[in-house]
Amino acid sequence: VISYAQQKTELDGYGRPTRSIAFALGAAPADSVTSYRYRLDGTLQDVALPDPSRNDASTLAYTYTFDSLGRPLTIRRPDAQQSGVDLSYSGLTTAAIALDRGSLMS
Repeated sequence: VISYAQQKTELDGYGRPTRSIAFALGAAPADSVTSYRYRLDGTLQDVALPDPSRNDASTLAYTYTFDSLGRPLTIRRPDAQQSGVDLSYSGLTTAAIALDRGSLMS
């Protein structure tokens, strides 16, 4: 089976993606649009992705925080308990703690 898709990515003046569009072909009701926003220091602020639980143009925004060296510290999903990942750094080691609805995942 051959499947064709058409995508377009828009970049800002620094070459970073600001919007990515996967055009709806066939039975899909809307284009799939992902939007990226950045802080003044250039780090990623949030990414709005298509909501996988819906078949429309709804999006979910994932938020990011970074340390003073530009390394990611947190990634949060848009649920009430702020599920996501916490990252910490010690020398050359990186530790990640996954949070599922506010509690640690094993």
